Amino acid sequence: MVAIWGFIGPEGGGKTTAMTYFSELHMALGGECRVFPGYDLYTPLTYRRVKQIEIHELVTMSRSLKSVIVDIDEIQQFNDSSRHMTVINQLTGYVGMQRRKLGLGMFYTLQNWMWLYDRMRWLTHFLTICTDMYYTPWGKANHISRGKFFLLRTLDCKGFVTGKPWSDMGTKILSPIGIFPYYRSYNVIDIFEGQRQIVIKKQQDIIDLRRDPSMEELKASASGPSPIGEVDFQEADAGLLTSLAEKGLDIATVGRVGRRLKKEV
Repeated sequence: MVAIWGFIGPEGGGKTTAMTYFSELHMALGGECRVFPGYDLYTPLTYRRVKQIEIHELVTMSRSLKSVIVDIDEIQQFNDSSRHMTVINQLTGYVGMQRRKLGLGMFYTLQNWMWLYDRMRWLTHFLTICTDMYYTPWGKANHISRGKFFLLRTLDCKGFVTGKPWSDMGTKILSPIGIFPYYRSYNVIDIFEGQRQIVIKKQQDIIDLRRDPSMEELKASASGPSPIGEVDFQEADAGLLTSLAEKGLDIATVGRVGRRLKKEV
């Protein structure tokens, strides 16, 4: 299922490994993945590096992203709850709401779910809690080493699979040995990637709510010294000036037209 899926847990708990496992499974079944900066992923059969996605591709909802899963390692670098209502948070939240129209999926990792922008938390379909089994009673009893097995517990946040929100979908024990070659687990994420400023040039629709000028205002705007003396304002001239004002001509210009009409009388 192409959905929004979060992987959380302590440092070294297997979050990136779990995200890689499900991404590799998606590609093995014929799907496509794209990655955010700071995470290197390789295809399961040809071992080719998965292409990075540019932020403008994501926010413009390019058709090339149809049925694609976007992997974001350490998502708090790009979507942080402490930067509430910033442009990047608003944009990724918008993408999260509109993604179903393209069948776009998003996988992300982070240590603390509360670090994530609240709108993205509400949009998340599944949440997998990752734990290194080295720290479990079973791991202690069997003297397993760190990073040998990861325990994955998945919750159905919206109830799309189980029919009840926050239902437990079960657990899975994952061995990372066969997954390590397909991603870089110690890849350093550039902290400045999340600090990139995004400037949007918006289209403008100007709605003029000013009222139409009254006949008295039109007469007043047309008043002024005339070389041939004072001339009565004709009804036809007033109708012409009113028509010009209704078509959007500003008052000052209407006044100049009125004075010109007086001069021609």
